[in-house]
Amino acid sequence: MGPDVKIAEPGRRKSKSWIGKQGNSHIWKALYMPSLSRTVHDPETGRFYEYLKKWKGNPTVALVAVQGKMSGLMFSLWKNEQMYGVKD
Repeated sequence: MGPDVKIAEPGRRKSKSWIGKQGNSHIWKALYMPSLSRTVHDPETGRFYEYLKKWKGNPTVALVAVQGKMSGLMFSLWKNEQMYGVKD
């Protein structure tokens, strides 16, 4: 579900990662701008994004990781029938 990050590591040599075409392109498009906005307005997500961007050297891979976190959060909220940010 969603964007699909591919990493080619033949043997000991590490190569760059890229976005594969296995994932659902509609989910990728729907989560793109919200994930960018979340990296700017949510300090925790912003730190996570900056760390991954620095570690991987590729902002797109970091953004895909943020999208994965967002999709997991949305699924959890939907499954538990909860509202985001509302305390019981």
